[in-house]
Amino acid sequence: MQNYKRVQADYSRYYRQVTANLQRDNAGNILGGQEAFLPPESQRQLRAQRERVRDLEGKIRKEFDYALRTDPRNYSAAYGHAQLRFLGGEDRLEEAVEWLVKTVRIHPGHIDALNDLGAAYIRLGKYRDAARVLRDATNREERADLHYNLGLALFFLNDQPGARMHFSRALNKGSPGVRTGEVYYLSLIHI
Repeated sequence: MQNYKRVQADYSRYYRQVTANLQRDNAGNILGGQEAFLPPESQRQLRAQRERVRDLEGKIRKEFDYALRTDPRNYSAAYGHAQLRFLGGEDRLEEAVEWLVKTVRIHPGHIDALNDLGAAYIRLGKYRDAARVLRDATNREERADLHYNLGLALFFLNDQPGARMHFSRALNKGSPGVRTGEVYYLSLIHI
């Protein structure tokens, strides 16, 4: 999986570099058909790197599928499938959610899967589902990232007291994964 992450990061970096001068919409997406105006060598390299990413992803999927066929209760393989989908970007988010739900069915106490599921629900605008999952996670383990994500879900549900409480807990716990400035801003200004 580490090799896949590296190859995908290399592809993303190269893609950003090669397409830096192309026109984009407000969301940052390249406007249709512009990739055709890239130099032929850049187009060839992009295709080759995309193919390499797809090949590696296919191999990893087969390994996870084999692990799950061998042991249907293998929550690590189910979670691996979810992580693979997360790495695929926003258009793979629904697939990631399906695999995270499977992971949690197999291993209800998988804190990282619960956290990722809650974060995915937030990104999909399913704030009630996110709050439910993240409450379960924070009841199982006290971690800054869990409180931060629960605070976000509650913030979007307009539960200001609950959001403030969980943002404060995230700040008090501290963690490299929690953006302290953002938590501070959300907890003091918006709530």
